[in-house]
Amino acid sequence: MTLGWNNIELSNGSFTWTALDNRINGAAAEGLWVMPLVYTGDRAPAWLYANGVPEITTDFQGGSSFPYYPDATYQAFSRRMIAAVADHLDTAYPPEVRARIIGVQCPVGASGDPVPYKNSSGNWFGSGPSFIDDPTWDAFQQQMFTAYYDTYKSRVPRIHPLFNSNFSFGLTDYAVDTLRGAWLKTSRIGDRYQNN
Repeated sequence: MTLGWNNIELSNGSFTWTALDNRINGAAAEGLWVMPLVYTGDRAPAWLYANGVPEITTDFQGGSSFPYYPDATYQAFSRRMIAAVADHLDTAYPPEVRARIIGVQCPVGASGDPVPYKNSSGNWFGSGPSFIDDPTWDAFQQQMFTAYYDTYKSRVPRIHPLFNSNFSFGLTDYAVDTLRGAWLKTSRIGDRYQNN
């Protein structure tokens, strides 16, 4: 099940959980296992840009905004959202529903894909001041993977973070060697075998 960050944090620091709760409770009532995904990228809330996060606009889907991911303010807001979602998943449900939350998908880029931006031509790494080179992007992904992992690693019952390393050998090795108990997929090869 998926939601945009802009659906749960409508204003800075103010979270609303109704849509997420309805989906989780509905899935659990059907006896399904749950692995939510909160999209960032073009589904990041607009208030970010009024609070110091640089906005990158593209022609994706007729016009979209994306955060500039290396920005420290963006990363702080993103980490706060990750922690708020984890705390809610861990404490808001009765035990029989909480036991059905087995994982969380951990998107760090555009539309859940491990690239920074999208435009009408597809995946895009920006240009000029918005450009993000491969080493910077890999370092950002590693930092965010670690933030998700650290947030979820002690939850009982376990909530496994699912990462997409997109065939980056360095990122895959990092996840396998460092993020014990996390789940990993590599781009489209695992896309239709995950629990969306």
